Order: sequence, then C-alpha cells, then structure tokens
Amino acid sequence: MPLARILRKPDTACGAREPREAMTLELRILALSVGLGLVQIVLASHAASLQRGYRWTAGSRDEPVPPLTGIAGRLERALERVEIELNRMGFPRGAKRDSS
Repeated sequence: MPLARILRKPDTACGAREPREAMTLELRILALSVGLGLVQIVLASHAASLQRGYRWTAGSRDEPVPPLTGIAGRLERALERVEIELNRMGFPRGAKRDSS
C-alpha cells in the first residue's frame, strides 16, 4: 500500500455528506512507526545471524563474541539508539542485552 494512500484523507462513507475518518493522522504515523520498528528489529537480527551464523543464533550465549561489523553493526547500533529514545520517552526497556 503506497504511503500517499495511507496518509490521504479518507473517502466519504456510504452516502454520508461529511468524510468519515477511520484514523487520525497521528494514529497513522504511530502505526507506520511501529511497522518501521518491527522491520528494523527483523533486519538487525537477520544481519547478526548472517554474520555470526545460525548455530550462534540458536545456541547459548555464554561466551563473549566480537562486536558486529559492517551493515550488521550499523543496524545493531541503530536499534540500540531507538531503544534509548523509547526509554527517554517513558517506555520501559526490555530484557537487558549484552552489547559486546
């Protein structure tokens, strides 16, 4: 679904004279932000799995690992910045992760 269609004013409801708003602009932006956040989580975890291997992903994380490099490292750092900003806005932080 194109972004312009999501953000545009809704059509009038069946024979109604006034347009009926299903979602306000703020709710639409919030929904897009949540969607973008989910995409970012999936991309960061997939990039880390590609770099470290799926055995590491499925195994225990008892031993320290070197930091991620390249795009995987960039995605991991971006995800950490999003978590910090959400924490500043008052959202509780999830489980503590090791950022080695």
